[in-house]
Amino acid sequence: MEPASVGPEQWARVAQAMIYLYAFIGLALTTAFAFLLAHAVLPSLVMSEDAPAELGAYRRVLYPLSAVALALTLYAFVRGLILAVGVLQQIYPRWSI
Repeated sequence: MEPASVGPEQWARVAQAMIYLYAFIGLALTTAFAFLLAHAVLPSLVMSEDAPAELGAYRRVLYPLSAVALALTLYAFVRGLILAVGVLQQIYPRWSI
């Protein structure tokens, strides 16, 4: 299978795909940390009285933050994958899904 020559348009799309994939990693970490903090760390600290009970109110902020970050994570992953597959189909024209 002979690859086609890669032009500036394909490199621009590769750069866009990489931006989405980097955003995917950052958003996935944000999702995980926000959910872990809201679901495990804060309740544990409040129950053991190592932190004041008012700190538990932050759970109301962290759960929606985690949900929004999860939605954006999925969007970034799908968008990056679509761009990457499109570029691969242009570089390897006989390669198809």
